[in-house]
Amino acid sequence: MKISSSPTSSPNLFDNGLRIARLKRYCEKSDFLAQHTNSSIIDRLAFVKRQFPHVLTMGACGFDFIHQIQSLGHGDQGINNLGHFSDETILSLDSSASHLCKSESKDLVLSNLNLHWVNDLPGILIQIRNILKPDGLFIGAFLGGDTLKELKASFLQAEMQLYGGASPRVAPMVDLYSASQLLVRADFKLPVADRDVIRVEYPNLSVLMQDMRLMGLTNVMCDRHKFMSSRRFFNLVEKIYVENHGLADKRISATFEIIYLTGWAYHEEQQKALPRGSARNSLKLTLETS
Repeated sequence: MKISSSPTSSPNLFDNGLRIARLKRYCEKSDFLAQHTNSSIIDRLAFVKRQFPHVLTMGACGFDFIHQIQSLGHGDQGINNLGHFSDETILSLDSSASHLCKSESKDLVLSNLNLHWVNDLPGILIQIRNILKPDGLFIGAFLGGDTLKELKASFLQAEMQLYGGASPRVAPMVDLYSASQLLVRADFKLPVADRDVIRVEYPNLSVLMQDMRLMGLTNVMCDRHKFMSSRRFFNLVEKIYVENHGLADKRISATFEIIYLTGWAYHEEQQKALPRGSARNSLKLTLETS
């Protein structure tokens, strides 16, 4: 498996060198969030009754992802002839990524838990759209803005109390509405954006932080403080977390928001929405008489 990155001309939010180093370790592991999104993408793909001879996968859990899809085979799951997968797992993406410059070369692009790390998400979506063949399909899953909202708030309050200011500790993430607008902006047809909110209980902050390291969610912001945070700081974060978001017996709850994007490249035979005002029956009358 090759791990690829390339330079970007957009403003850098993330330290790609540090992120790649951490994700190389992450690639060899598995976690509950990756398994959940793997299954959800496969479920969405199972409803599509067609062939995809040329497929590109993107994301830190690419190998597990491919194996799960290929193990389904054909038949009841509705996944037919998923042909040639890329032998690369793309962990770092930007608007000049060479993998996304081969116009109309893929029938299917699957992106799993990596789009929340890109410096230029609008540009990447446009390039994904461009590499799809006519009537090609894109399905992506990435972390949304409500992810780790409890931890973000606790970090902010602790830093304000100890240092009188705050530094970036958790990456900024888009919300569902913005994600749907980016699909439209990238000229995907039949666009769909939906979300899944997962709430996980942890015995303490230390176990949550261990999970974050496993999932590659620790701080890789370019503007992060480069020094190690003190035990005093993390003790205060945990105290605030328990006070504001604690459960019984001092356990804590963490939120993970997964945003799923689905869109198609244009094809003249695709289903099209009817022109506005062309309906023959009144929706109001239908609802009143049902």
